[in-house]
Amino acid sequence: MNMNLFISKDIEENIIDAAKDYSCPSQSDSFNESYRKWRSESKYGFSFVKDADVLTYIDGKGFVDDRPENAEKECLKKNMTAIGLALCIYFFIEATFPYLAAAVLRLFGNNVTNDFILGLLNASLVQYTSVAAISAFLKVLTPLFFLIFLRKTPPSVIFPLKIINKEAARIAIPVMLMATGIAICGTYLWGRSLNIFSIKVSPAAVKIGTDLPSAAISTVAYIIIFPIIKELFLRGAVMQSLRQFGDGFALIFTSIVSAFICHDISHMWFVLLMSFCIGYITICTGSLLCGIYADIFVSAVIYFSSTLLLFLPQNMFDTIMFFVVAGFFLIGFILFLIFSKKQENILLYRFPKSYMALNDKLTVALISPPMLLWIVTSFVFMTIFAEFTA
Repeated sequence: MNMNLFISKDIEENIIDAAKDYSCPSQSDSFNESYRKWRSESKYGFSFVKDADVLTYIDGKGFVDDRPENAEKECLKKNMTAIGLALCIYFFIEATFPYLAAAVLRLFGNNVTNDFILGLLNASLVQYTSVAAISAFLKVLTPLFFLIFLRKTPPSVIFPLKIINKEAARIAIPVMLMATGIAICGTYLWGRSLNIFSIKVSPAAVKIGTDLPSAAISTVAYIIIFPIIKELFLRGAVMQSLRQFGDGFALIFTSIVSAFICHDISHMWFVLLMSFCIGYITICTGSLLCGIYADIFVSAVIYFSSTLLLFLPQNMFDTIMFFVVAGFFLIGFILFLIFSKKQENILLYRFPKSYMALNDKLTVALISPPMLLWIVTSFVFMTIFAEFTA
């Protein structure tokens, strides 16, 4: 026996419409309208409509009040399953592609093998760099298209390109400079902490060939192409689709994912902080382009520092990086004063509230079976590639 009990006559004032009531700040009206439509039509979209003053009586249970947080939790589980599967695909390609590449190279007469820890053996610098670049592209592009086709999210929702908040975009430039300086300092302190536990810090974040062809390949791949497709995946397919559960949750979760997929315990805090800044800028400006520009800048800094370390002694490298960090702080601070023009609060973002608490959403996200599998494999990868001193 089901019976609806209406308590209020003003039904319109009591309607909870999760899709209609929510709008992403700093986004265009067309973006929000596309988002609402997708949420209402897709099983991966959080859409809950209910009269708050209607109670339903079910035999054996009594009066039951449907709650939006329950619907949000179920929808979040579906999205986390999809994202967890995408990240497992990322891991599978990362682990297996070098073996496939080595087998292909052997077909052409190259005595190339692959070791899980050491990587390609007996390969030339061009072969090594090319395989690493192709692997980097495939392991990002494949889960990206997997999520697009599985959830059928409109490109206008996951790839918003128009800069809505131009003032925030200008101020983001000095903010990124200062944040990069802070992240580099934090990485240095984190490295000193790892030394206490006899963990050898990997100073170079990118492996670069010493000859011109391999250096050219790695430059184009890691400074231009890879940052673009990485942003399309992380800040596009992952973060934008999760904004329906709250911008704060989407930002934090995507930053955690970014830190874990690097598999480098030496630089994980650098990646975490910079990913948070890039995601925050993307949300504040309303444009994925700003996140792409910021990622290209960070990637260029990483590539530059890794190149210096390749050719310079450690003491000279430390001196140059000191001046680089000081320059970031100084230039960033000056530009901030110039660009802000009494609008220093332009990057203060007011996160819309959601129905579930943030800690509950993070718990649901991290215990999803595919996500849990990916987390375990990430820890295994990170442990394997950590170098311990005697």
